Amino acid sequence: MLTVSDVVTALKSADARTVIRLLHLGNFVLVGRIPEENEDQWTYRTGEGLPPIPMRDATSLRLDALVWPLVPQKTKAPKAGGGPQQLLLGRSRSNDVMVVHSSISKLHARLAVGDNNITVEDAGSRNGTFVNGRRLMDTKVTMESGDVLTAGSVLLTLLTTPALLGGARLIPLGR
Repeated sequence: MLTVSDVVTALKSADARTVIRLLHLGNFVLVGRIPEENEDQWTYRTGEGLPPIPMRDATSLRLDALVWPLVPQKTKAPKAGGGPQQLLLGRSRSNDVMVVHSSISKLHARLAVGDNNITVEDAGSRNGTFVNGRRLMDTKVTMESGDVLTAGSVLLTLLTTPALLGGARLIPLGR
């Protein structure tokens, strides 16, 4: 698991291309944090989510935020015709993007990651998948950098890798 602090540290000693290669970053990342259990219980009791961390862009990155690269973790044959790569998000180790939290289903959502865009669909999760507050119901939604993906009670911001690196460069290591 990567943190924004890891990205900041890597940028202090290498150029962006090297950092992307060393940290196994693709074109997009999800950035957020796992809520504490007491936050999770509050969310379920009130029915209201907590504000996403970071907010809607890379200028509000925090050193302790987690970074999930949107690249396949398992070796998969490339799709014929160079179409989008499908990634699975969920609590289970068998997923490409593993988010360990009680509100996340074993298989929560499917992401189709192309060169310039990402589509997301719910995989029949127990607590739902939302993009910018809208629940995904039997539909795929195209996401853009800055969009907020909510899986269960975990809030994740989609960023392009250049946006992540640009925001990380602005963070002093001593913060």
